[in-house]
Amino acid sequence: MCSTKVRTPYRGGETWLAWLGLGLFLGAMVLSIAWLVLIETPFNGGAKETVEWLWLPLLLPLLGYVFCFHRHSLQAWGIALVVYPMLLLFAWPNLLAVNASGDTGPVIYEGSVVNQWISRGKSNSYVLVVRDASLGDVQMQVDKNLYQRASLDAAIRCEFRRGRLGLPYRWRNGRGLTACSLQAD
Repeated sequence: MCSTKVRTPYRGGETWLAWLGLGLFLGAMVLSIAWLVLIETPFNGGAKETVEWLWLPLLLPLLGYVFCFHRHSLQAWGIALVVYPMLLLFAWPNLLAVNASGDTGPVIYEGSVVNQWISRGKSNSYVLVVRDASLGDVQMQVDKNLYQRASLDAAIRCEFRRGRLGLPYRWRNGRGLTACSLQAD
């Protein structure tokens, strides 16, 4: 339980807690980057679920720490406001890793291309929107070659696996799955 006594930040017993929190945060960042390199999902797959499922479990320990040890420090509350969205952002790839730890079967998106665009930045992302009969419109990031060959109304098929949490995924450079391919009429 929290003490009602006002404490000076990072003195006494809470120093180890601050270092532990920093270590966990930095470790989660490194793991997140690794998972983003290894796991592919349909366009931003799992981001919405991360916010829906983890907003409270990530918020409570952060608020508990600030309230117990630094409740009168505006700087600590400001840091918490910056750290919380970063926690959610870095939790997303880790959620994808938990999802990929269990395979519950294939997921195949088939349909016609209804839209396409190039997302420009440091590197270009080529996106096709596929109208799947059962799921509706699904955004797929594809390679440049497929993007250039695909036209609107072209038939396309993309293969993924359904993970432990029900989210579609595939391992980048994985064997056995054809990413996306144009279908002959």
